[in-house]
Amino acid sequence: MVDVFNNPLESLSSYKAGAYDLLLLDIKMPQMSGFELYDKIKNIDEKVKVCFITAFEEYYDEFKKKFLYHMILLKFLRPQSSSKSVSLN
Repeated sequence: MVDVFNNPLESLSSYKAGAYDLLLLDIKMPQMSGFELYDKIKNIDEKVKVCFITAFEEYYDEFKKKFLYHMILLKFLRPQSSSKSVSLN
């Protein structure tokens, strides 16, 4: 099943525990961050898997504090940006 939401509050109200194998969450969203949405969904479905996506490097420190050994952060760089490797250790 694939569902797409542009509004995190709408996605939260429509969420069905056990219905999804993976959630792709942007970290920067209107009304609440992807981290906040994840916390709320985790209360509904503790087995859910999440991949956070962002174009903003400033979220790395917050991500690292919360999820260092639990998840993977995907960072999309614009083609004109220089690519950097980031070690999570």
